[in-house]
Amino acid sequence: MQSPFLSLTLLNAHSLKFLTKVNQKNRGRMKNLIAGNWKLKGSQNLADSYLNHLSENKPVNCTLLVCPTFDLLEYISEKWSQDFGFLGAQDCYHDDSAFNEGLASADKVARTGAGYIILGHSDRRHKCQETSGLVRKKVNLAWKHGLLPIVCVGEKSEERKSNLTQEVVKKQIIESIDFDHLDGSFVIAYEPVWAIGSGNIPTMEEIGIVHDEIRTLLITKIGSHQGKNIPILYGGSADSNNAEQILAVNNVNGLLIGGASLDIKGFGTIINKA
Repeated sequence: MQSPFLSLTLLNAHSLKFLTKVNQKNRGRMKNLIAGNWKLKGSQNLADSYLNHLSENKPVNCTLLVCPTFDLLEYISEKWSQDFGFLGAQDCYHDDSAFNEGLASADKVARTGAGYIILGHSDRRHKCQETSGLVRKKVNLAWKHGLLPIVCVGEKSEERKSNLTQEVVKKQIIESIDFDHLDGSFVIAYEPVWAIGSGNIPTMEEIGIVHDEIRTLLITKIGSHQGKNIPILYGGSADSNNAEQILAVNNVNGLLIGGASLDIKGFGTIINKA
């Protein structure tokens, strides 16, 4: 499946019009983006369960994004319908100029059927010691190959206890995205590190404060029109029990969901609530 963003090369009126067309409801409000991140838990059985479910239950009120393991991306892409939504990858290597070993290149990701790519996830930042500078290189490569990056940011538990959440999040965004040389659009995903997989989430007020601050930062960096059109997702123990409440928070434009995306029935409930 060809990436829907191959022509998205500049953050200009054309690219914003395209992104808006993908992510807007008929009444003019930004459609929620519901992204399932399978991490390393994907399987062909899970892929088939998604394909079967979506063939009978196409998303109507939200934009669906599925990010399987890389080995399953091509398998799903061959059976995927654009009526289902979009496919994405979970990461890529930061340099495509040499013969490198390890992670897939952004070019390979795009050719395998992805339109989006998750970058800067806390698993990469903290377990693999990836810096925001490295994330920035990956973002630039994503744009180069027509991918729409989802840039993940979030504070650790000790940073939250020290009231550094907003400072940490702003710093990660500024250092992960080259605002002086934007070559495409992007999505921000706020994922407090301490909440991921813990079953605990911030209060709705706390989520709202962080998302409002991110929106203000984006407007400051790229102007009101562009800044208001960048989706900001929440991630971190989001599931079918709290999804509706989180999505009602101002400036929450969707969810990045990990564990709860590994069961299509439960994930389908989230899609319906979006």
